[in-house]
Amino acid sequence: MEYKVELFKDVLIDRIKQINEKNAVILEKRLNDLAAEGWELVVTIPQHRDGWSVNPVFIFKRN
Repeated sequence: MEYKVELFKDVLIDRIKQINEKNAVILEKRLNDLAAEGWELVVTIPQHRDGWSVNPVFIFKRN
C-alpha cells in the first residue's frame, strides 16, 4: 500500500527543523529539486506475516 507523502512533507520538514534547521533546509531543497526532475516521494507501510509494520518506508518513484 503506497501513500503520497506530499501531505506529510511539511510535517517531516518541521520535525527535522526541530533537530537541525540547516539539514531541514537542505532536505527541502533536495525534495523540491527531485520533484522538478519528475520524482515523487511516497511512503509504504510493509505488511508482514504477523500484521502491519509500524515502520514506514520512504521511497522515490518516477512520475
